[in-house]
Amino acid sequence: MSNQPLAIAGGILLLVGWFVSVTAHSPWQAIAVSGLGLWLLIARLRRWWQVEDLTAIFLVGLQIVWLLWRVIPLGLRESSIAIANRITGSTFMPWAMLGVALFPYVVLMLFLAARMRWRQQPALANHAEFLALLLGLVLTSLSLPSPKSAIAQFTAIRSNLSGSLPKAHYPPGSVNLRNSYHRINCDRLWNGSTLT
Repeated sequence: MSNQPLAIAGGILLLVGWFVSVTAHSPWQAIAVSGLGLWLLIARLRRWWQVEDLTAIFLVGLQIVWLLWRVIPLGLRESSIAIANRITGSTFMPWAMLGVALFPYVVLMLFLAARMRWRQQPALANHAEFLALLLGLVLTSLSLPSPKSAIAQFTAIRSNLSGSLPKAHYPPGSVNLRNSYHRINCDRLWNGSTLT
């Protein structure tokens, strides 16, 4: 007997449970449901090595980070943003700070890509690197409104360091995207502005 209908029903129930728990005042239940979903997705990835499972793991991981941010008391969140704003002098600080806060997630995705390559899964490794590159582009673009701030400069340095994997590891076509990404970041580092 196939377990496919049970797996689909379980996935639907897990999704409904997440929607119910994410609207609650405390996000702990949503974090637990997301953790369970992440565990199931990792088990699926290890079994079938599908790109869809890797993308779902990436997205669930991002929303767990968002839920963990919601766990921090509002006063502490606001004061930490205010302190970081004073230190860096950024006028667009809350969004630009995401580039720093989510940098470990980009590194985690690159580590996952290296593990996939080690397990002889080049398609998954390329996809994980693409997801890391895409997230890095989004995080870098968040610091564009204040290109001369310390946070924007740090984001540009971080982006160049995390994107410095050998070109042979990138899928065809993404090398040009990566080179453009590095060119924009290098221009931001040296001139404090973006290319026009």
